[in-house]
Amino acid sequence: MGVIITVLGNLLSALVNDFILLCIVRSLTGLGEGMIVAVGISAIGMTKNPNRWFGFYTAAIVMVQAIGLVLVPIVYEQFSLLGVFIAMAFFYALPLGVVKLLPSKSDDYKLSIDAEDLVLKQPSKLLNLGLLSLLFFYISIGGVWTYMSLMGTSGGLTLSFVSQALATAMIAGLFGALFFAYIGHHGKNIGLLFISLLLMALPLWGLGDGLTGTRYLIALCVFSFFWSIAGARLFAVISDVDRSGKYISSAQTVVGFGYIIGPICASTLVKGNGYTEVITMGTVLLGLCFVSILPLARFKVNTVI
Repeated sequence: MGVIITVLGNLLSALVNDFILLCIVRSLTGLGEGMIVAVGISAIGMTKNPNRWFGFYTAAIVMVQAIGLVLVPIVYEQFSLLGVFIAMAFFYALPLGVVKLLPSKSDDYKLSIDAEDLVLKQPSKLLNLGLLSLLFFYISIGGVWTYMSLMGTSGGLTLSFVSQALATAMIAGLFGALFFAYIGHHGKNIGLLFISLLLMALPLWGLGDGLTGTRYLIALCVFSFFWSIAGARLFAVISDVDRSGKYISSAQTVVGFGYIIGPICASTLVKGNGYTEVITMGTVLLGLCFVSILPLARFKVNTVI
C-alpha cells in the first residue's frame, strides 16, 4: 500500500501545476513513504540480529543520500522537476521486488508465553523512554547539523571547503554504519553507546574560536562516524525489547519530529556569529539521550533458547 501511494503521488506531482495542490499531493505522498519506512524498520526488528541490520540500514540511508546529491541535480538539469518526480516514482517502486523476501514473523526468540501475554508484559514505560531518547538524539542532530556549515564559514573557511568537508563526513558516516554492522552482537555493549555519544559531543566544542580547516574536517568526520553507530544502536535497543513491533514502527516518526524540533530550538539560541549555545544544547541532549535509553538497554528479555 505504501509503495502504491508513493509511486502514484510522485507521478501525480509531475502533472500538477498548482502550488497548493502540489503541497497536498506531496503530503499524501509522504504518508506512503512513511509506511514504506515503517515496514522496513519492523522487518529489521524481526531478524535474528537487528543490531547488524540496523547498521546496514544506516549505511543504506547514507548511500541513498549520497546518490541523491549526485543524481538529482543531473536529472533536474536534463528533465526539470518533472523528471525528478518520475525518477522518484521509479525508485520507490523498487521495494516491490523484495516484498516476498521480508520476514513475516520473528524467529529471533522462542518464547514460553503466548503472544498476547508477551504484549501485555512488555515494558511499555521503558520503551516510551527509548522513544524519548531517540527524540533527544535527533533534536540534537537536527539542531547542530543545521548550523554545521555556518559554523565553518563564520570561522573563516570557504564555502567550497565546507561543502567538501560535509561530503567527506558523509563517507565517514557510511564507514561508521558499516563498522557497527560488522561488529554485530558486540555492538550491544552499553559502553560503546556511551563512547559514541561522547565522541559526538566532544568534536562540537572544537568548532569555536581559531577554527582551522583540518580541525573542522576531523570534527565533522568523527561526529558523523559515531552518529551512525549511536543512531543504529538506539533503533536496535528498542527493537530488541519491542516484540509487538508497535514501538519500533513509531521510531521513524519520532526521528522526523526530532529533525523538525531541533532546528527550531537551535534558531532561538543563535546569537550573531556565535554558536556556543547551539553546541551546548546538542551536548545536553546527547547526555539526556544516554540517560533515557539506559534502563531499556539494561532490560533483559526472558527467552527460551
